[in-house]
Amino acid sequence: FTKESDPRGWAVTQDGLGGAYLSVGERLNGTEGAESLHASVIAYQNALRVFTKESFPRAWATTQNDLGLAYQRLGERQSGAEWAESLRAAITACQNALRVFTRESLPQDWARTQNNLGDTYLSSGERQSGTGGVESLLAAVTAYRNALQVATRESLPQAWAGIQNNLGLTYLRLGERQSGTKGALESLHASLIAYQNALQVDTRESLPQAWAETQNNLGGAYQRLGERLSGTEGVESLLAAVTAYQNALQVRTKESLPQAWAMTQNNLGDAYLSLGERLSRTKGVGSLLAAVTAYRNALQVDTKESLPQAWAGIQYNLGLAYQGLGERLSGT
Repeated sequence: FTKESDPRGWAVTQDGLGGAYLSVGERLNGTEGAESLHASVIAYQNALRVFTKESFPRAWATTQNDLGLAYQRLGERQSGAEWAESLRAAITACQNALRVFTRESLPQDWARTQNNLGDTYLSSGERQSGTGGVESLLAAVTAYRNALQVATRESLPQAWAGIQNNLGLTYLRLGERQSGTKGALESLHASLIAYQNALQVDTRESLPQAWAETQNNLGGAYQRLGERLSGTEGVESLLAAVTAYQNALQVRTKESLPQAWAMTQNNLGDAYLSLGERLSRTKGVGSLLAAVTAYRNALQVDTKESLPQAWAGIQYNLGLAYQGLGERLSGT
């Protein structure tokens, strides 16, 4: 196919090429993955030279949505000014697609694009600081909630659970960013609800790895909430975080999923450390000892040689746990 002899066939081939490069880019790491994602962007842009909104509105919108996904994946690999440019391009492409994919005429396509838009705003919000980051996260919440108007638990349970999980992460990031106590607590409570919703579909029996990931994320929401709350409420939230992390470790074992196991062990250590700092001297000792155990478990995988930055962070927190133990055991 050439653009001159068979423009539609050429565009269809370019669109398929974009999808192939996108799939390869998602699987490869480093420079090779980034190069494949960049090639995906170019192929989709080529297809759009024929698939115009006027001539082929649905094909144009589909390619715009796919182009947005390619830009999003590329932006997640980039740094500096490049990532911001790619994520802005992803947002523009998704918004273009929504000019054709309306809820009234094409609800499934509209919901899929809204979800992609939410993912892009979430990626952007996680990378930005200050007001810009909060605004992007709020835009992600809006997009995900739009998608949930069509992707319901009854009609599309797995898609619904996936969006709930992403919504939970977005609210968690918002709660971490918001300075006011009321706004932060509202976001963290919303995060808990979204993760608990996801667990209605992502059960241990049917989807054990998804269940474990959501349990790990739920632990993070409970932990952040516990760190914001005082008194009994704070302790109860931290205990709930410990339970969620321990649930995740039923599936995330060192043998089957060593990296995920180490991550959750580190999170468990953080929850026990926060808990130990809250509890009375005697009870606090038990939590701090549990934190030491969890951090030492994580260090079995996150070694200085393989993951120096993660290793250093865990060593620092391990030092805090030992310091707390020393203060309590010495009676100071």
